[in-house]
Amino acid sequence: MTVTFSTDSMMRTAHGWVSLSDPQPHQIHIDDIQTALFNIHRFTGHSSISVLDHSCRAYLFASYEMGIEDPRQLLTVLLHDAQEAYVGDLSSPIKAMLREHTTVYDVIEQRFADVIARKWDLDDISADYRSEEHTS
Repeated sequence: MTVTFSTDSMMRTAHGWVSLSDPQPHQIHIDDIQTALFNIHRFTGHSSISVLDHSCRAYLFASYEMGIEDPRQLLTVLLHDAQEAYVGDLSSPIKAMLREHTTVYDVIEQRFADVIARKWDLDDISADYRSEEHTS
């Protein structure tokens, strides 16, 4: 799905402005991701667990339970929800309903996942990590 925007919507972070329609690696900062994910709670706020806590748990699970040692793979797991720092989160059931049809949300979310992966020279960070998803 090709999506173009008539204007470039911008979002303010601690480090400046981030383009929502055409994000660039230089606009992405790890502490902006950390701060935002700390403040976003899982299951659209119906959990006391933040997305940051979930991401750290996924990292620990991958490292200690799955035995992953490759730093790039571990960073990929740690950042698997990083795009939510910029586009917010939708609950998994809502995402599943929306994904029956490709949506603008999917496109924007994937743009951020791609630029975050480029920032740290990683493969696709939006890969599905469902084995741990609902246990933390």
